[in-house]
Parts: sequence; C-alpha cells; structure tokens
Amino acid sequence: MTPSFVYSAVVVPCTVVVPLAVGIYRYKALRPPARFLFYYLVFGGLTDAVATYTAHHRINNLWLLHTYTAVETVLLLWFYRLILREAWYRRVIPFLMVAFPLFCTANILWWQSMKRFNTYTRPVEALLLMYLGIVYFFETSHAAVDTKDGSRLGLSWMNAGLLLYFSLSFFIFIFYNYLVQGQAFAALMMILGATFELILYMLCAVGFYKCRR
Repeated sequence: MTPSFVYSAVVVPCTVVVPLAVGIYRYKALRPPARFLFYYLVFGGLTDAVATYTAHHRINNLWLLHTYTAVETVLLLWFYRLILREAWYRRVIPFLMVAFPLFCTANILWWQSMKRFNTYTRPVEALLLMYLGIVYFFETSHAAVDTKDGSRLGLSWMNAGLLLYFSLSFFIFIFYNYLVQGQAFAALMMILGATFELILYMLCAVGFYKCRR
C-alpha cells in the first residue's frame, strides 16, 4: 500500500472516531439536528470502511460513491431543513430530497456509469450544500445569536465544517476524472480529499463538544 492510500483510505477515515466519541460523550446534550449529524457521520464512517476494504482488494467501488452521493445529499438536506429558520427553505428542501436522487439515477443510466467518478452529481451536491451552509451562516450572524446558546454555537461549528469541506472539494469533484489520469495527480487528489474530510471531522467534534441544552 502506498503512503497516499494509507493516509487517505485508512488514517483519515479512522479519525471519524474522534467526532463520534465526542458525540457519544455529549449525546444527552445534543438536540435533534446535532444527533442527526452524528448518525450521518456513523453512516459516512461505515461507507468509508467498505470503500477501503474494496479498494484494498482491488474491487471497483465507484458504485458505492454513486450511492453514497445520493444518500449523503438527502441526509444533509434534511439536516439543513432542521436548522434553517426561513420557511421557504423548509418547503423547498423536501422537493430537492426527491429530485436529487432522481438526478443521480439519470446520471448513472445516461451519462456516467458506475465505472466512472460522478463528476456531474458531486459538484451539484456541493453547490446545494454550500448554498444552504451560507444561508445558515447569514441567518445566525444576523440573528444576534447568544454565544451562551450551546445548541446554536455547536451547530455553527458543524455548519462551518460542512461548508469548508464542500467548498474546498468542489473543484476536485468537477475535474476528478481528468486529474487522476496521472499517478502523481491521483495521489494528490486522494491526499487533498482526505485532508478536507479530516477538517470536517475535527470541526464536527468541536461542534458536538460545544453543544449544550
């Protein structure tokens, strides 16, 4: 196994135990949105474990990424529906939760099979979640949120993690199929993607710790 594979497929995925451990420790203090994100991380950690196992045994696992993209987007859309205050978003998000998986299915059937990285659906996912993350940021910044409100403070850290992850990963999602043509670039993309994921995990850990009822 190469160092880049060990870092991106073993070391970083294992660090999901950090936010999960903090989440378990603070579980009674977590309100429904934070608990929902906790279970999202459980799902992501299990998916990473399957991806690492299949990659180590040289089994094509891009089908897993296609599936994960659809499920992840639905889960995070619901997370934002729980935390956004504007009623318009709470009405629109259920529609997106149906439309996006249909878009993913169409992408598999007509544009990008499960043997290719899904460079059409991943950037759309990133744009949707970046937008919602920015909306939440402005909602909280204009609402004069009490810094002693542990629930909101914790959610702000989690939102920061999601916003940074999808913002930093956006161009990797778009150009991945081209960038991985060279072995050096492929290793670099693995390292960058894993590092962005690590940032997400650490910010979620801080968010769980900051949560107080």
